[in-house]
Amino acid sequence: MAEWIDAATASERLGIKPATLYAYVSRGVLQRRHGEDGRRSLFSAEEIERLARRGRPRNQRPELVIESAITALGVDRPYYRGLDILSLAGLARFETVAEWLWTGDPTVWPPTRPTTLNAPTASTTAPSTSTADPGIPAGSAEDPVASAGGPGSLRTSSGGPADEVVPTHYPNIARNPGASTGDHGPTIDPGLPGDSGASSGDLGTPVVSTSDAGKSRGTASFTDSVDVPDGAPVAGEHGARRGRGPEVGGRRRMAAPAAWRCEPEALEAAVAAQRGLPADLLPLDRLQVITTVLGASDSLRHQLDPASVTETGRRMIAGLVDALPQLSEPSGDSIAARLWSRLCPSPATPALLTALEGALVLLADHELAASTLAARVAASAKADPYAVVLTGLGVLGGPLHGGASYGAERLLAEIAAPHQAARVVTERVRRGERIPGFGHSVYKNGDARGALLLDLVRTAAPGHERIAAGDALLAEMRRRRLPDRNVDFALAVLTAVTGMVSGAGEAIFAVARAAGWLAHAMEEYHRGSLLRLRASYTGPPTK
Repeated sequence: MAEWIDAATASERLGIKPATLYAYVSRGVLQRRHGEDGRRSLFSAEEIERLARRGRPRNQRPELVIESAITALGVDRPYYRGLDILSLAGLARFETVAEWLWTGDPTVWPPTRPTTLNAPTASTTAPSTSTADPGIPAGSAEDPVASAGGPGSLRTSSGGPADEVVPTHYPNIARNPGASTGDHGPTIDPGLPGDSGASSGDLGTPVVSTSDAGKSRGTASFTDSVDVPDGAPVAGEHGARRGRGPEVGGRRRMAAPAAWRCEPEALEAAVAAQRGLPADLLPLDRLQVITTVLGASDSLRHQLDPASVTETGRRMIAGLVDALPQLSEPSGDSIAARLWSRLCPSPATPALLTALEGALVLLADHELAASTLAARVAASAKADPYAVVLTGLGVLGGPLHGGASYGAERLLAEIAAPHQAARVVTERVRRGERIPGFGHSVYKNGDARGALLLDLVRTAAPGHERIAAGDALLAEMRRRRLPDRNVDFALAVLTAVTGMVSGAGEAIFAVARAAGWLAHAMEEYHRGSLLRLRASYTGPPTK
């Protein structure tokens, strides 16, 4: 009978750190299975012994490994401090998720929930086949995942899935029953004290490698609520659905954090700094100007303790949004509602605003993406939070990172009618070009974030001609057996359906990811040492 050993024993035998052990798993060097408890990773003793005798895999350079407690990458999705983002997108407010990334404090989630919910049970459309631990560190590439599977539903007092917009009653976090077989990652148990479904214990935030994180602690206050019309789409783990939520005067209620606002003087300066810029300048370029001015206007920017950085993060992200030129009236006070009014000349519908909110949540962090690594290096040198975000913005616009959404946006614009999809793909394949919005270096079998965001958009705008064009493009890519869509493609569909300005996808990406960059910055501030990479010299011999 085969002998299985735990990660600590395997690491000791190989003489490596656990982070490197998981890196071997992510690269296919080692196989791993889950223990009976669904939490421990077990390795074949025979395989570990063979690798120990053979030594480091050939042609593989040592990886930069950074221990982090923020985001773990699963087979097709990330987990924010242990929480499956498919359980949050379309349900949680972006501001709340940002606070969660920054602090890991369960009190950021609303402490109460309604006693009556009238929601149908969500069905599982595409269960995950993941056999990987969400703590496996993967490569540092960026953003697409596929597969629409996910852990169990948020449970209500009546036993059905919750239709609330945010998960409640933390710190109860438990694994889905399928976790013991490795089918699902950690999920939320929002059971009330005394509920049979409630779990006990703390968050058990995992420490994972090659990821961005922040270990600071802070508390967000929740002071009001926001009306959401019945019938607006609410996302479950596998997509969007319509339903009725908690009844408060015939309307659902969702918790909202205390308002995020930038100082008026700083906001005025950031707006004034853009007056000489070209009118058609892309939003991402404006965000770099805005960040610089906001930083220069903030006398508290050099306060690097966790509470101060959290406050700076709220002011900064609010300023990034509010300083963009306003195109329509915001439908609410949330970051999502205000960002919509800066990117779209038409007023937001509740359903499409939910999709935008979901996009912000899905894009808030993604482990050690290229921009996040750059942001962490800046933070390790004790650069202030504005400089950290400015560093991230400089990297994000590259076409192999956040700029891919702009490429996907332009690609979709070339398809005026569904029958043109074949020609558009053929031309790019003939020129040997990458097709933006498709494929991902981490999620080889597709991007679950993209699947969920597309579901939210389809539910919000059924039959829209831009969705039909996107579906034709998806079909053509499948016909050619080319890579599956990623979150950049879904973001391009969202901006096309809503009629947002050119480059809106990059701006959504940047505003969302600023939350992740600041979480990573907090972790580097806490670590207190400079990230100093070394080069492998390949030049002429030294003399």
